[in-house]
Amino acid sequence: MTSLSRRQFVAIAGLSGAFAAAVSPVSATTIVTDTAGLSAGTVVIPTGDRRSQPTGPNP
Repeated sequence: MTSLSRRQFVAIAGLSGAFAAAVSPVSATTIVTDTAGLSAGTVVIPTGDRRSQPTGPNP
């Protein structure tokens, strides 16, 4: 068994904690706001985007 230096132990422990925080489940809830007294609606922003693709069968 190889002994770890204090510096190696702290580095490994820090990475382990970061990994655990990254993979832990996240709880999300939907926030619903009452629209009374507000001007609510859908906003459409024209962008003028275009697309192109090859004609015929794709390879």
